[in-house]
Amino acid sequence: MASKGRDLGNIVSPKTGIAVTMSGDPVVLGVGNTEHLRITGSGLIGVNNSSPLYPLHFKNAMASTPSYIHLEVTGSNAVGGGGGIQFDTSASNSGSNNGLFLATIHGERSASDNGSNTLIFKTSKANVAGDDGVTHSPKTRMTIDEDGDVTISDGDLVIGTAGHGIDFSAQTAVSATGASTSAELLDHYEEGTWTPVYYGADTAGTYTISNASNSGFYTRIGNLVFIKCSMVDINTSSAGSGQLRIGGVPFANHSNNSSHGTVNLDKFDIDGATMSLASRIPASASYIQIYQIRDNTTDSAMNVADKTSDTSDIFITLVYTTT
Repeated sequence: MASKGRDLGNIVSPKTGIAVTMSGDPVVLGVGNTEHLRITGSGLIGVNNSSPLYPLHFKNAMASTPSYIHLEVTGSNAVGGGGGIQFDTSASNSGSNNGLFLATIHGERSASDNGSNTLIFKTSKANVAGDDGVTHSPKTRMTIDEDGDVTISDGDLVIGTAGHGIDFSAQTAVSATGASTSAELLDHYEEGTWTPVYYGADTAGTYTISNASNSGFYTRIGNLVFIKCSMVDINTSSAGSGQLRIGGVPFANHSNNSSHGTVNLDKFDIDGATMSLASRIPASASYIQIYQIRDNTTDSAMNVADKTSDTSDIFITLVYTTT
């Protein structure tokens, strides 16, 4: 900034009250021979910035105090108040729309009424009433309170990229002898339905069930999968052969080991030496087997031909891990 003032004859004040430079040169304001504010010929405003790139462009040195926009309230202490920023997407210059179609961020004195504050985020949705009951006006979506607690009051927390989630690494990990922590990121949640398919390992055959539309359900939390199925009135259209398998499991089992669960059967030929039954998913498999558990002898997988009626039923509940 020059030590001498510029010739003010280059600046005019028309009846509108707007000061302009006749040549399109920038308007520069400063104190003590140091520039602090500049308005470029294209209308960009720089604060401590001689080359602004945006309508309002602040510049500050790295590691210095941040360039805050400070909004202050004065007067008697009271809950509420504070300052904020509004983002208007109404595409209208009408004064009646100034409070509509806004996204806002504001800080206000919290209910503690001791100077603590809450940060509040609001957005507007067309044809939906906001906090004030007026259509198109802002509605609170999220708050961060004085204790750092985050509340999503209307909407969902959406993880936009697979493999990311909620990180619990700040917690105290397990310290029990022989136990170790392998992950502390909750990166998957899913629930839905699956369709169990009755078939033979050697020859699949063709079978139908009466409740195919609501026969299987699952919930996955992280790599842990809970499944259940109800196969009612299993009818043989063409007989299969070999070990009994139930396909359609929503996720393949982990490669490290097989997983076991409960099973109840109705109208199946069960060996007299059987003490109990268990459902099983082999390692890396996407199908369920049913095993007859015996005492002091090898357990035996049931065969697809062990079904004795076209009204046979299978009910399974099983938990396993997936990759």
